[in-house]
Amino acid sequence: MQTNNSDSSLHSGSTSDCESITSGDHPKSASTYKSTKSKRSKKSNTDLQSKHQISGYVTWIGLILSCLLCVLATRKVFGPIVPTYATSISVILSLLLSVLGVKALGETDLNPVSGIGKLSQLLFAVIIPRNQPGAILINLISGAISEAATQQAGDLMQDLKTGFLLGASPKAQFIAQIYGSIFSIFLSAIMYKFYNALYQIPGPIFKVPTAVIWIDCARTIASTTNI
Repeated sequence: MQTNNSDSSLHSGSTSDCESITSGDHPKSASTYKSTKSKRSKKSNTDLQSKHQISGYVTWIGLILSCLLCVLATRKVFGPIVPTYATSISVILSLLLSVLGVKALGETDLNPVSGIGKLSQLLFAVIIPRNQPGAILINLISGAISEAATQQAGDLMQDLKTGFLLGASPKAQFIAQIYGSIFSIFLSAIMYKFYNALYQIPGPIFKVPTAVIWIDCARTIASTTNI
C-alpha cells in the first residue's frame, strides 16, 4: 500500500510539473524555450557573408545595361516601326509588373505571366494611338517584354530560393545564370531557325495557339479602344 501511494504521489507530481511547464507556470523554462527559439530564428535570418552576395553596384549596372540592351535590340530588329519611347515605357512597366508576378509566384506557386502580358497590352492600347502605323505590332512587343520580364524574374526567384534552402552561394548562382543566359541567346535563335527550316510555323504541326490569342487580343484592343 505504501508503494502504491508513493507511486501515485510521484505520478501526480510529475503530471503537475508537466502541466505547470506547458501552462507557463515555470518562468525559467518558458524563458529558456523562448530564448532558444529566438536564437534559431536569428540564425536562420542571418545574412550571408559579403563574399557570397552580389553587390548593389553590380545589380544596378546590370539592370541599366539590360534595359538599354533591350531597347537597342528592339530598335535593331523592328526599326522605326516600334518607337524608342514605346520600348522604354514597356521596359519600365515590365520592371513594375515583374514585382507583381514574383509576389504572386512566391505566395501561390503560380506566375500569372499571361495575365500580366494582357495587362501590358491594355495599357499600351491607351498610350499608343490606334491610328499610328504599327499600333498592333507595338502592342504585341510591349506585352511580350512584360511577359518575358515577369517570367524570368519568377524563374530567378525560384532558383535563388532553392539555393537559399540548400545553403548555396547567391554569387555562384548569379554567375551560373549569366553563363546560361548568354548560351541560351544563341541556342534559342539557332533552334528556331532549325525548326523553321523543317516545319511551317505556324502550321499543321506547330499551330502556336498562344500566338493566335495574343494577336487576337491586340487586334481587339486596337479596334475597340477610343483614344
